[in-house]
Amino acid sequence: MIDRDVLYHKIYGSICGLAIGDCMGMPTEFMTPEEIQEKYGYVDKLVTPCNHIHKDLKYGMITDDTEITLQIIEEIIKNQKFDLKVAVEAIINWAKHKDVFNKSYLGPSSAKAIKALLKGVPPEEAGEYGATIGAAMRVTPLGLINIGNIQKAIADAEIMSIPTHNTNLAIAGATSIAAAIAIAMEEDSTEDQVLAAALYGAKEGEKRGNLLIGPSLHKRIELAIELVDKVDDLSKCASILYDYIGAGLQTYEVVPVVIALFYKSKGNVMKAIEASVNLGGDTDTIGAMVGALAGAFYGPGKLNSSIIEEIASINNIDFKVVATNLTEFILLQNNICQK
Repeated sequence: MIDRDVLYHKIYGSICGLAIGDCMGMPTEFMTPEEIQEKYGYVDKLVTPCNHIHKDLKYGMITDDTEITLQIIEEIIKNQKFDLKVAVEAIINWAKHKDVFNKSYLGPSSAKAIKALLKGVPPEEAGEYGATIGAAMRVTPLGLINIGNIQKAIADAEIMSIPTHNTNLAIAGATSIAAAIAIAMEEDSTEDQVLAAALYGAKEGEKRGNLLIGPSLHKRIELAIELVDKVDDLSKCASILYDYIGAGLQTYEVVPVVIALFYKSKGNVMKAIEASVNLGGDTDTIGAMVGALAGAFYGPGKLNSSIIEEIASINNIDFKVVATNLTEFILLQNNICQK
């Protein structure tokens, strides 16, 4: 059993952590560390994008990372379940409501797959070659609703991947993150248990979907942990990970970086998010995923409440209502008795 208040706070922490990482990382996305330093110095709060790829986004605005997460939660609650049909509805409704083809943030695999879905192509075919980070980016809700249930989190993450990223390379990242969040949601879980879940999820995901050639995700997670094992400073960890693992659009780059930064955070969640958004590369997604995982594990107490309030106001999002609704869905679905 999990206490209602604990469940709510973990969900709220995860969603808010995701949004903070997304919004802080948006202005630095696809810059090098040197460019970030030159334009912004050190990013430790929301900043205004300058001369940036996201010309349609302004100070404090969310990107696809937060948008699709909220859309998936909405569809799960509306349908009172999660399956492939709900996954497809979430993606299509998000694409229509947010006019994503006229936005700067839509990834290449997602763009191609969504166009196919809108033409009526079956989801298993629409995403048959998607291999980038988009699948792992959107599975936070599947970890949240499957508290402690790694196998169900993995199964749901695979389903969420199918419409746009139905390959072993992408699914491995999705199953790794979903499994990690499912364990992070447990009241008494440890960082080592979350890491073990991430590794197990990656191994399981590597067997699924259309098989493409690429490195082993679970071995790259192990390598990332080994590289920063003796390093305490999170910014130095980020620099090492950027140089040796990478921080581009590939799942086998982003997910190991996310898991390593969470594992090294030791409760310094905002510092881990800051390290993510100053890292270079796909900073908004790395920041969002680090924030989502750390927020689920530590709750909202380690997050900057002022930044949460800013993001909520700018984007007209009531994170407390979202967390409350998802909490009630989980309690109803699992018939959990409360203290």
